[in-house]
Formats: sequence, C-alpha cells, structure tokens
Amino acid sequence: MIERKQHANSKIGTIRFAALWTLVYGLGWGTLIIGGIIASNTIPDIFNMFPLWVFFGLFGLVPGFISSVGQQWLIKRKMNIRIPFWWLWSTIMWTISGALLRFLEYWPREWTIYDERLALTLVFSALFVPPALVQAWLLRKHIRRAWMWPIAAIVSSSTFILPLLASSMMNEVEGVLTFAAAGLMQGAVMALSLLWLIGMANGEKSKKDFAEQEWMQTDDIRWQRLEAIKNDTEAEHIVDDDGIAWEERRF
Repeated sequence: MIERKQHANSKIGTIRFAALWTLVYGLGWGTLIIGGIIASNTIPDIFNMFPLWVFFGLFGLVPGFISSVGQQWLIKRKMNIRIPFWWLWSTIMWTISGALLRFLEYWPREWTIYDERLALTLVFSALFVPPALVQAWLLRKHIRRAWMWPIAAIVSSSTFILPLLASSMMNEVEGVLTFAAAGLMQGAVMALSLLWLIGMANGEKSKKDFAEQEWMQTDDIRWQRLEAIKNDTEAEHIVDDDGIAWEERRF
C-alpha cells in the first residue's frame, strides 16, 4: 500500500509530461469536432435553435475544459504543486474568449487583413491568449517568468493554423483529424514552453541555493576562525597568568 502511494505521488518524467500535455490539446479539439458532427447529424436544425455566440462559446468551452483538467493534473504531478481552480478559471476564460469571437463580424472593413495566415493567427490568438493570461497569473507564485506564458499562446496560435491551411477538410473524418493535429501542434508548443519556464525557475533556485550554501559555509569558516582566535587569546592569558604566579612564588 505504501509503495503504491509513493508511486502515485511521484513526479512525472519530462518526456511523458510533454507527451500527455500535447495529447490533451489534441483530445480537446478532436472531441469538439466529433461532438459538432454528432449534434448536427442528430439535430439538423440545431444551429438555428440558439444564438450564434452560444456555439462560439462551446467552441472554446470543450477544448478549454478538457485541456485545463489535464493541465491541472499534469502540473501537480510535474511540479508537485496544487493550483486551486486552475481548470475552472481556465475553462471560464476559454468560454468567454470563444463567445467573443462571434463579434469579429463587426471588425471594421478598413482594417481588413488580406493575409490569411496572419488573420487566422490573430483570430486564434484572441481565443488562446485570455486563458493564458489567467494561467500566468495563477503560475506567478511558482514560476518567476510566468508573464511569458501568454507569449507562448501567441506562438502556439501560429502553429495551430498550419494544419488548417494545409487541409481541405472535404469530409468529416478529415475535419476531425485536421483539428486534432492542430491541437497537437498547439499543445506541443505550450508543453515545451512550460518545461522551459520550469527549467529556468529550477536553475535560478539551484543558483540561489548554491549561493546560500556557499555563504553559510563561508560564515561557518569565519566563525571557526573567530573561535580559533578566541581560544588562542584565552591560551595566551593562561600563560601570562601562570607566568605572573610563578614570578610571585619565586619572590
């Protein structure tokens, strides 16, 4: 029983952490597309039953919830810390960001971006960055450079769109595979970014611990020297006292 408990609380390896972190993103986006296909085939008129912003909200809710739950478990296993409400706040921001994408149609025409790659990067950055901002705030006590986490989200949006641009998505299966692949690319960028931030934090902690240890050793050496000087001084006083006493005895 004890061995099982120790194994359950053991830290997860770097490669396994990166692989699982990547997979939860792919699972989230794949689940979203599969759910949309099932819903549209089961209820053909479903997209006319609710406001459009509801579906945009679901566009963020499904992958956001799945990835956030997996992230909280992986962070606990990797960093040995528990961040309360990580999945809740992340899911809320994913949902809000998704719902706000509905209002992109009100984007001013004079600001139209004709570069498809850039336009899609900005759209998915608008979806990915708000949750990353909340997560950076939650990570601030554990990772010194947590402010770089939203930057990683922007970079991940540029990799997320690559399968979307390369695929024609002519059928449902291709659509599922395309979004799953996009999620995997997004997850890989975020996983490597977090591992890099964790590595930097651990490196700084090691340097700080080494400096403190060196300072303590130096302090111990100084204390030993003071003790030695003190002992030598006491020894000289003893010699002087003995000498005086001998002189008094002689006279």
